[in-house]
Amino acid sequence: MIRRKLRINIFLALALLLLFGCAGNFTTNVYKGLAVSKATYDNGLSMAGDLYKQGKMSETDKANIIKYGNTYMLLHNQVVVSLLDYQATESAEAKDKTTTYLAQASAALSKLLDIIQPYITGGK
Repeated sequence: MIRRKLRINIFLALALLLLFGCAGNFTTNVYKGLAVSKATYDNGLSMAGDLYKQGKMSETDKANIIKYGNTYMLLHNQVVVSLLDYQATESAEAKDKTTTYLAQASAALSKLLDIIQPYITGGK
């Protein structure tokens, strides 16, 4: 239950970042959002690795975690690149790309956590 609340709070924080990115410093807010999501990703993969080593995770779920983890990291890196472009140009197009990639990265991370969550809460 605690893990689920954490996942929901992180997702909401990233969604709020997208909605209110214009308030305050957009760049700083995005970097903070990336830091939180990357820490969540790292912790999620660590938990998944432990569960797999204990024989508690299916091969299908392992493959899906790898898939969504790779997707998340690719999108995370795209956010960084587009954010650097935004910092250099301050163009609306670069800002839009940044928020689009951030939303996609958040969705991939959410899918990864959705796979891990039942193992943590005893649902699998």
